[in-house]
Amino acid sequence: TGNLSRNDTLLMLRGATLILPTVSFANVPQLAVDLLIHNLDFKLVARLSNDYLYPFVSPIDTSVALSASDYGNEVVSTSLEVFYSKQHNLAVVQQRSPILPGFTTLFIDDILINGIFAECSFSQIVLLISNDMGASLNNNQIFLFHDNLDSIDKDSSKFAQTLKSRLISSANEKPVVKTTEMYVYEGDNFNDAQALFKTVIERYLSNSIKYDDILTNNNKIVRNSSHGGKRSLTPSGLIQPISWCGAYGDKPIPTSLEEGIFG
Repeated sequence: TGNLSRNDTLLMLRGATLILPTVSFANVPQLAVDLLIHNLDFKLVARLSNDYLYPFVSPIDTSVALSASDYGNEVVSTSLEVFYSKQHNLAVVQQRSPILPGFTTLFIDDILINGIFAECSFSQIVLLISNDMGASLNNNQIFLFHDNLDSIDKDSSKFAQTLKSRLISSANEKPVVKTTEMYVYEGDNFNDAQALFKTVIERYLSNSIKYDDILTNNNKIVRNSSHGGKRSLTPSGLIQPISWCGAYGDKPIPTSLEEGIFG
């Protein structure tokens, strides 16, 4: 994408931390990655094959902090995209559609292990997962962390277990894989996404950025923006993408006769 060649992109990503969301309960990992992209100066650098995913295309997801130029002037988003923040040497994959039934192993082997993992040699890979709190047996513990491949066990998500087994059987060099699993109730999950975002910052990125500094910088961005405003920020002070507007019924309730009954 943009003006970067394939070799330039691989060289840039080599040694970075990779944040990888799984399509899981209430899509909290995807929402948290939205916040990472729009709050940490990311740019679109690559698109991965969507052969094993449901077809997806949409307009690009902009915000007060992210414009079309940060997408390399692309006009659409696809199902599997890679963003990179040079300032934090951080890459994220945004997966916008689920894996087709029966293709999880192929997706892990072809797209991840023999694809982006092997080509980029990330310093660490952080898997984000969300699970159903209502079906949990972990005494209402919200977060569960695994700091290496060996600690992923039968209580981990099925995707994490499959990834572990495929990595073990692979001839490739084993990357450092960590997981953050969050237990949530399904509904309005914006607050859960903000909590997961904060956890990722404090647990994995604290050497390069502080959470409070992000909030301070966001206030400056909104204040200096010609099209900013209160709806550009979440209640906690994070920049939200345009795709969040209106989701979960966050638009004001119409009260006038024209807007309510006939609007």
